[in-house]
Amino acid sequence: MSKARHIHLVGSMNLPSAIEAMTTASDIMGNGLLRLPDGEPGPRRGWIYYQRPMFTHNRFLDAPEQFKQDPTLHTIAPRVVRKGVRPEEIEFPELGYAREARTSFAWFQQAKAAGRIPEHLRFQVSLPTPYACLISTVLPEALVHVEPPYEAAMLREVAQICADIPHSELAIQWDICLEMVLFDGRSNLPWPFDLTEHSERLRRLTGAIPDTVHHGVHLCYGDYDGKHVIQPEDATKLTQFANLITRLSPRPLQWIHMPVPIDRTDEAYFAPFAKLSLHAQTEVFLGLIHHADGIEGAEARIRSAEKYLPNFGISTECGVGRMHSTSEIHELFNIHKKTSGLT
Repeated sequence: MSKARHIHLVGSMNLPSAIEAMTTASDIMGNGLLRLPDGEPGPRRGWIYYQRPMFTHNRFLDAPEQFKQDPTLHTIAPRVVRKGVRPEEIEFPELGYAREARTSFAWFQQAKAAGRIPEHLRFQVSLPTPYACLISTVLPEALVHVEPPYEAAMLREVAQICADIPHSELAIQWDICLEMVLFDGRSNLPWPFDLTEHSERLRRLTGAIPDTVHHGVHLCYGDYDGKHVIQPEDATKLTQFANLITRLSPRPLQWIHMPVPIDRTDEAYFAPFAKLSLHAQTEVFLGLIHHADGIEGAEARIRSAEKYLPNFGISTECGVGRMHSTSEIHELFNIHKKTSGLT
């Protein structure tokens, strides 16, 4: 291995509890990590599905008429604004992220005090973008009315997290998936991609994180049943999107994470990274660790990547909250440790 590399955890870990996720990751990889998420246990393991009740049980929203006769379809149907509701009336309660962060951070502090978590680690909170939650739960015609109050609720969560956790110990990551897939332009998702509108969304989200809190983004092509929604042809669109976010963010990001498919050890995939234009303090993490081909596969991808991107850290291409068993997660963590060169 040519050099030591930091390790990044995207967020989810398929382990029974937050304290087990944090201490397991720290025990195996602590010297290589800069930030530590809580593994997103329980209902958060399903990423945006954690937020579905905020829409299906919202008194301002309703299922379309054609779904109301079937109780099952009524429950899962995307929502529209309920008849008679004025858009300015729509509101959302607390979304749960700040509450979960408070609990997990208390365990994080206890584990630090016990010496189970290194002192240098920050507590990482990973959040889905409001847009990702919305386009899976409301119909397109409802978006213009539902997005403002839902985004406001998500930003209240961010503000509460920043109020509850010391900024010197906090890191916040936006998980950017459906926007990335739409930006790529090859999916069959039935939503248009307006670059101006999305730029304003990204500007608002990155601007909501205080300068004193570490901030990063995870660019994702999806992880449904362990597979991308579409496979990136190469790193061109990832590079363009990373450069876009860098230009839009009011403050420099501490990190940007980007995926690498398991079958891409070829230099052609990584060549577009030569065009990255990031702030000097932004660390790139490449999701090139895969359980299926272990250290050997990771090292092959590293050799190709470092020809175009000399400095980067390592990670899995997405979270590990759904498709891996506990024993496989331990194996993955050890692959990270051995590949990083940080022991």
